[in-house]
Amino acid sequence: MTSLQERDSLVLLAKRSSSPEATITYALTALFRTWQQQTGAEVDVDTLIEPLASNWSDLTPRTCGEIDADARRTAAADISARFEALLDARASLASRAALQSMSSPALNMLIGALAGSAQNAMDPACGLGGTLAAVAPQVPNLYGIDTDPYSVAIARMRLLVAGAEDPTVEVGNALIDPPDRKFDLVVTQPPLNTRLSTSDITPELVAQVGPEWRTVDGNAT
Repeated sequence: MTSLQERDSLVLLAKRSSSPEATITYALTALFRTWQQQTGAEVDVDTLIEPLASNWSDLTPRTCGEIDADARRTAAADISARFEALLDARASLASRAALQSMSSPALNMLIGALAGSAQNAMDPACGLGGTLAAVAPQVPNLYGIDTDPYSVAIARMRLLVAGAEDPTVEVGNALIDPPDRKFDLVVTQPPLNTRLSTSDITPELVAQVGPEWRTVDGNAT
């Protein structure tokens, strides 16, 4: 646990909450609103966070107001660090199902160190955007895909507050409809130990792991 996570007031609020995941999700959006207001970035915040709204429906207006007030006091230079502290806390507080969209921080550091510089990078299973964030300092154009709208919204916010210039993060399934453009760099930490029907994967990809397979495990894909 980082020292920032230990002392961050939003993290502490989430730990005291009866709904830590909901509190963290709302706090992330509150920080993002603060970032948008401080930077004047042309981002439709309401549309971006729409997939997240149902996650905090049980929070009381008092709790939401407390989070909003705390987030508004954040200096622009501190928003990304607080965002990451909340995501770190989510890793220890979230349910097992919620953790499936989170990448390993240790592997992110390794990937960032090995990636080198590139003009653009793509993550075909980007989850919450941790792996793309790891290569963002040396790659100006970032493109991510994920099947989960919640993850896509968080990933786009995460990359923006970290300083990425207009990252593209979309809801989609790269196994069924892979992007038709080329990338200098592909990075990913896909969900492992899953079983997929070959009918759910584009034939070109099935051919690469064996056309005789009726199911393809997540590790192979």
